[in-house]
Amino acid sequence: MNNELFSKYENVILDSNHKTLSDKVYDMVLNLIVDGELELNQRINPDDIAKSFNVSRTPVREALKSLEKTGLVHFKSYTGAYVRKLTIKEIEEIYIIRMQLETFALEMVIENVTQEDIETISSIQNEIEKRLDGTPVNGKKLYYLNEKFHMEMYKISQMPKLCEMIENLWTNLSLYRILLAGKKDYSEEIRIEHRKYIDCLIKRDKDEIVSITKKNLLNHLEHVPELVNKYYKSLD
Repeated sequence: MNNELFSKYENVILDSNHKTLSDKVYDMVLNLIVDGELELNQRINPDDIAKSFNVSRTPVREALKSLEKTGLVHFKSYTGAYVRKLTIKEIEEIYIIRMQLETFALEMVIENVTQEDIETISSIQNEIEKRLDGTPVNGKKLYYLNEKFHMEMYKISQMPKLCEMIENLWTNLSLYRILLAGKKDYSEEIRIEHRKYIDCLIKRDKDEIVSITKKNLLNHLEHVPELVNKYYKSLD
């Protein structure tokens, strides 16, 4: 698969070597949406995607079905898959749901966290900081690095179904959170935020880790609608 477009998008996927072809196509279709190659409300032609990435239709169909579960893609009867455009109200609702699910997950994380878990999360953060230091990082790459840290932390809860729901909500908001990740100084913000999370894990401080999470999500809830409105207007 030496296709130029496939290679372009494969290069932005974290841990690409450990993913199946279907997972890679999923990530690359997501990137097509994020980059505006597939526009909001646009019909997605599986044959065109398969041809562009030089793959069969099977991994494309699997990727679109997975994206449907996140709410980023929806299927219309007789016409196929479309990129779904969320309303501001839907985005706000997702953040409210995230606040409930993620704070509960972190309470369970504190209940279950081990020293080995802390060392693993700290190692992930060290890897992230190496990627951030001295190299310009675009909003999309920064979003994936941030997501990797949080999803690994939530796994400590030992509640895989809960983690799956949270990850789907993150994917549902990925386009809009990448806009947020493009803010000036955002890389430094997540560096500080992640170190606070690690400190809470070390101290087993349930109240503080919940407080930090609520504060961060409320901050996003305050700023994301404005960014989204500007983004939607830019598409008109």
